[in-house]
Amino acid sequence: MGYGMAWWRYKNINEQDHIAVCEAIFTNKKSTFLADLPTTQIKQEITAKMPSDWKLIDDRQHESTWEGPLGSVQISWSDQCIIASMYGNFVDGAITMDEVLTKLNIPRYDPQTGEREGTD
Repeated sequence: MGYGMAWWRYKNINEQDHIAVCEAIFTNKKSTFLADLPTTQIKQEITAKMPSDWKLIDDRQHESTWEGPLGSVQISWSDQCIIASMYGNFVDGAITMDEVLTKLNIPRYDPQTGEREGTD
């Protein structure tokens, strides 16, 4: 069983609608609520900081998969959002992604709980 997370940044802090954003990003639609993200920079930083025992096993323009000793992380990239699907023991990979995105001020959303952490 996997676990999913998403990261995005709102254009206007006063116009936050997590449900509308989720509907847009999970149906591959561009959202008027969201700012564009520096996806090339994000991908480079995540790749550089992934633990050494995690290997990049699949790398495409809009999707990358890393595999660790006991788990894996699949990341889907768009101009406005990053979605991670994590399987098995994914903690090291998830921490790496979250550290990079937090440093870039891109808050995390947990669709399982409906909670968003961080500020835009």
